[in-house]
Amino acid sequence: MPDTLERVVGPKPTLNRLYLERLLLNPQMKTRLLQIGGAGATREAITKAQAEELLIPVPPVSAQDEFATRLSTVQKMKNSHKQSLCEIDTLFASLQHRAFAGEL
Repeated sequence: MPDTLERVVGPKPTLNRLYLERLLLNPQMKTRLLQIGGAGATREAITKAQAEELLIPVPPVSAQDEFATRLSTVQKMKNSHKQSLCEIDTLFASLQHRAFAGEL
């Protein structure tokens, strides 16, 4: 559970950038932001004043930093797996080509 709730707008030493980014991309937070902004005829948006009033959960900075570190680790693993998958696809395509060309 977060220690405090804080307003979002403006740089804060108590907010890790990656934590804030992922929090704002969370489906529940997106829904909340859309409710605050209202569904207009042409766009959905919140004003600066509404953003300044938005309260978000703020866990201790150490927990936010650990979250950011783990997120970065997971992202690196995902990138590594994507690269491996591309290499496997390339090798499989080469193997298929050789098999159908009668080279095996």
